[in-house]
Amino acid sequence: MGCQRSGTSMMGDILRNDLSSLVLGEFSPLSSRDNLRNIRLNPKEQLDAFLHQARAPFVVAKPLVESQKALQLLNQFQDLKILWMFRDYRDVTQSNLAKFGERNGINDLRPIIKREAGNWRAEKIPEQVHAELKELFSEDMDAHDAAALFWYSRNQLFFSQRLEKHPRVYLCSYQELVERPSDIVPDIYSFIGRRFPGPAIYSDIHKSSVGKGRSVKLSGQVDSLCQDLLDRLTLVSRKQVVSVV
Repeated sequence: MGCQRSGTSMMGDILRNDLSSLVLGEFSPLSSRDNLRNIRLNPKEQLDAFLHQARAPFVVAKPLVESQKALQLLNQFQDLKILWMFRDYRDVTQSNLAKFGERNGINDLRPIIKREAGNWRAEKIPEQVHAELKELFSEDMDAHDAAALFWYSRNQLFFSQRLEKHPRVYLCSYQELVERPSDIVPDIYSFIGRRFPGPAIYSDIHKSSVGKGRSVKLSGQVDSLCQDLLDRLTLVSRKQVVSVV
């Protein structure tokens, strides 16, 4: 879980190299009942049925659009563990606009501001965060500011759900992962409760994308909001200690 463009695809590729895993993307049998985009998770009974039939002992899903329901899902599925990926907001902003276009941040924020019913972006946004976003939003706002605020809206969900206190949630820094895979990937396997298959599963990791957003210029208020949240996420991720299996 986490915000789009934060390294979840790379993490999926790493775990896919584990021959005991079944790795499912955002569009998968787990979201087959969503008639609009095939991206929202199916009802629990359908999820249970699929997981019961899955032959792989280790199933990995990527329901990014359900990150606001992380706590709810943890309560529904007692064997579920969540890996929350986060990445520097400037790098995410640059990647977001490069992939989805200059208006994407604005288009992502608009449903939140309007509290659009049924839109995953607007679900479970705290009143304070909504007020912050509403104050800064406009249809002609800077594209990078908008994309950075969307990063803020998604990653604040980690704290608004108090996931930092949940024993079945692991917060993973993209930068730490690509710079120290030999430490981070085995630690993730310890958290999952599975034996680490060996370093070959992360052999394709590279850190060329770190810092690509260093030239992104944001307004002072947006930068301050995002930097404070990034600092909080980084502090939590560095305090995590997982017992070795």
